Amino acid sequence: MSSRFVTLAIIGLMLLPAAAHAAELSALDKLALRYAEGRGVRQDYAKAAGYLHQSAVDGDAVAQDNLAYFYTQGLGVKRDYARAAAWYDKAAAQGSADAQYHLGMLSYLGLGVPKNRDTAMNWFHQAAAQGHQTAAYDLELISARPASQSALESLGNGTELSPEAALFLTFLQGEGGAEAADAAYWLMSAM
Repeated sequence: MSSRFVTLAIIGLMLLPAAAHAAELSALDKLALRYAEGRGVRQDYAKAAGYLHQSAVDGDAVAQDNLAYFYTQGLGVKRDYARAAAWYDKAAAQGSADAQYHLGMLSYLGLGVPKNRDTAMNWFHQAAAQGHQTAAYDLELISARPASQSALESLGNGTELSPEAALFLTFLQGEGGAEAADAAYWLMSAM
């Protein structure tokens, strides 16, 4: 690699934050992604969160959704489900199906917002109406059993569950601690 190329790359990285702020909002998102993944720069979740925050404040729904994720995971910021819910709410108001789905999960699990099955189902319905497959699946799963019936009771006797499914069902019942709630939430997000 020539020294001129390296010099130009370094200058480009130095100018990227200013160019991102002056250009379009998605440039801040891209810069945040670089810092979050450590692509071309040293991984730094705090810097990534800062760039996402700038873009989120400017109204970028993708940044709002991603910043909310950072708050749920404590990436570069202190874990705060209430702040996550607030950012997801802003993105959901702009029609983000992902944010609507995540608000549904927070509502269903009672993380950062009051636990409310009906509110969760409403968010899942909105996301599913936009083609969000996981929201549609979760909506069907939750709708299939009465609110008063436990998830384990609905399976019947003799059903063998994977550890992941057992963990998920535990939280459909509203049991478990914060760490397990996080696991269930992100397990559902990955489905």
